[in-house]
Amino acid sequence: FRITVKIEEMEIEDKLCHSLADNEKCSVSYINATVEIGTVKLNHGLEVQLTGINSIKAPKQSFIGKLDVHGGIFSALPHGLGPMAQMLLPLTVYVKTSTLKSETKWIGTLTLGAKKLSQERLLSTLEYIISAGDPSFVLELRDERTVLVGLLPTKASLLLNGLKKGPKTEIEIDETKETTDKNKASSSMKQLPLYMMPLYMIRDEGPLPSFKPNNIRIIYGWIKWWFWPMVLLMISFLILLTPEFMNQNIPHLPYTSTIFGINLNQEEGGIHVNMNDVLPAHPKNMVCAYQLGMINAQINSLLLSNNKNNVENNVNQQLEIDRLLNIASNYVVGGRSDIIESFSTDLTSEKQKQIYESKLLTIEQLNGMLNELIKIENQISIITKVKGFFNFINIIWLFSILGITISIGPSIYNILKPIHKIFEIYCIWLYKNYILPFVLKCHKYYIFEFLIWIFLMLFLTTGIHVHDNIKELNIDISIMICITSTLLVIPSFGYTTLLHSFKIKNQKNQSEFILTIFQLYYFLLCIPLAIKLQSTLYGYLSIISLFSCLGFGIWSNRLCIFIGFSNDNGLNRVCVSSFIILNLFIIFKIFFISSSSSSSSSSSSSSLYDDVNTHLNLNSSLNSNLDLSSNSNNIKYLLPFSSAISIFGTIMFLLSLLIMSCDSYEVRNKNRRWIFYNCFMIIYLLFLIFIGNIYGLIGMSNTAIVFSVLYLMEKYHDFHRHKNWNSWFLIFIFSIIIWRFSLYLHSHPQIIASIFSGTIQ
Repeated sequence: FRITVKIEEMEIEDKLCHSLADNEKCSVSYINATVEIGTVKLNHGLEVQLTGINSIKAPKQSFIGKLDVHGGIFSALPHGLGPMAQMLLPLTVYVKTSTLKSETKWIGTLTLGAKKLSQERLLSTLEYIISAGDPSFVLELRDERTVLVGLLPTKASLLLNGLKKGPKTEIEIDETKETTDKNKASSSMKQLPLYMMPLYMIRDEGPLPSFKPNNIRIIYGWIKWWFWPMVLLMISFLILLTPEFMNQNIPHLPYTSTIFGINLNQEEGGIHVNMNDVLPAHPKNMVCAYQLGMINAQINSLLLSNNKNNVENNVNQQLEIDRLLNIASNYVVGGRSDIIESFSTDLTSEKQKQIYESKLLTIEQLNGMLNELIKIENQISIITKVKGFFNFINIIWLFSILGITISIGPSIYNILKPIHKIFEIYCIWLYKNYILPFVLKCHKYYIFEFLIWIFLMLFLTTGIHVHDNIKELNIDISIMICITSTLLVIPSFGYTTLLHSFKIKNQKNQSEFILTIFQLYYFLLCIPLAIKLQSTLYGYLSIISLFSCLGFGIWSNRLCIFIGFSNDNGLNRVCVSSFIILNLFIIFKIFFISSSSSSSSSSSSSSLYDDVNTHLNLNSSLNSNLDLSSNSNNIKYLLPFSSAISIFGTIMFLLSLLIMSCDSYEVRNKNRRWIFYNCFMIIYLLFLIFIGNIYGLIGMSNTAIVFSVLYLMEKYHDFHRHKNWNSWFLIFIFSIIIWRFSLYLHSHPQIIASIFSGTIQ
């Protein structure tokens, strides 16, 4: 016997691959099948034996795959079960394969509804579908790597007839009559060998209607895939937009000393001994140091004018000194203004009031700040040493979080592997009948996924709750707890992706596409957390994720690391986006932050000696004048990203320009574009160095200087390679001009001062 496959029928399969699998070729072509009632449970299930031609590389071993259904069968299901059936697809099936001597033959067997689908329900459902029009549908089978195994068009009537024909009958194969040379086939049809020829085949030979992937199924698949990540994203934005509601209504993990080492019992004061409590008193910043100097001068003046004979005058002087010390207590790190912010409520408990009163500066502490500032400038103060040590601890802490993120999956696997073997040896009955089925069901029905994402959400809300209740006093603790949660999102998303893996239409490289959309998701996830926590680390994570999504990447190979862009489109995307972000940041820095800083400083000086009624009013006054992050919401939103934009954004922009200005970069209209790119590179290097030095963006300036050296090295390489003319004299002349001009500006600083004071004559 031989299978006669017409050329038209092969074209039908090509059309199915085009419409349903985005032109992906079947590893087993022209699949056919026979059906019978399953044997796993008496009179239950539908056993399907697939037979086909191995056109590429069919699965050689049994595998757990996915079975999907396409076509109009859903509208023909009884009782309106079509939408529900679509949501349950694709089905997970176990395919047992059988191999023959010839590499062109493939056989696979699977059973649908082995234990729950009764024979009566199966036959009645098929008869109902036939009465509803008997629509054609296509079975799509994929292996565990989501590689397309084959497509089988069929009908309910064919399945019903196949069941009524009874068991299959094996027919011997004539191996000597095989014809495998496709080039010798006739132009009208192709002769291929028959193997295991069943009595009744269920493949629908056509004509077939046009099949398209069901949009509802695609949308439902995306919803299942992204449901929990989007819930976490929504929580992160709610934390920023509705902080009071989230703090009061969203649960968090218990504060156990074993895990966190934190006690937030409000009745006990709600805080711990902080690093600032054990360090000498020192000002928050230069503005605070100036204000403390003015206060110290006035206190010393009052002490010198102390009149021993006038008791009433001395009492008034002492009250004035206490008032000034009270004001000064708000200008030091960990002072009264920070204490007020650290409590979630007003000063209600006795311990909170005691802590607040203990933060009052003494005259000895105020007089000793000058010596402490001198030590800080010389890097010999205990303050710089202790803070430097804790910066080192935070770096180690961050690397430990990265280690947890990378190793948690393999660690769980290696822990469970010996337990798995022990149960297999000593408790095989308990293991196979209860433990293993329970674990597999938890995996299949997304229970593990649910628990993982709930834990991440609770961990994140715990970090935010620590921040809202302790704030500045334990800011590192809250950030690290939140960072742990957000970094564990990476393996959790990987598990979710594997669990809900499905073919993404029109995406040839699924892994690259999934990585890109995850990087975009991570960028959106880090933005509200960076603003809420005012964290530079989160700012870097968000900016790096954004540029990685646009095309930047780091790849490693043997003895080398590649730092650059995925392709020309990625290079252009990063260049344009970094140019826009960088310019917006510079404009905001010049016209908003600088002006807010100058106006804030002047207003703080004028309001220093204003009378206040309570400490709380004084605290809010000082915060509104001195703290730029709370002075303006715009500054608050930009502050966490300023370092990342000024450094990493500058690197992205200049790196892309450095590549495009290279003589080896191949583009259309190369000569004109080469001149434009190089002129633009030179102008912007000078511009960034200028802006960075003038407006205090040291990271931007230093980055531009580094790329200036790289650019000069690149140009030397280009000119040296061409050897068309000697560039040494040109470099020499320009260097002399720049050297002489720089010396002239240093000897005439009034020119620069007049430019910025608006007195140019």
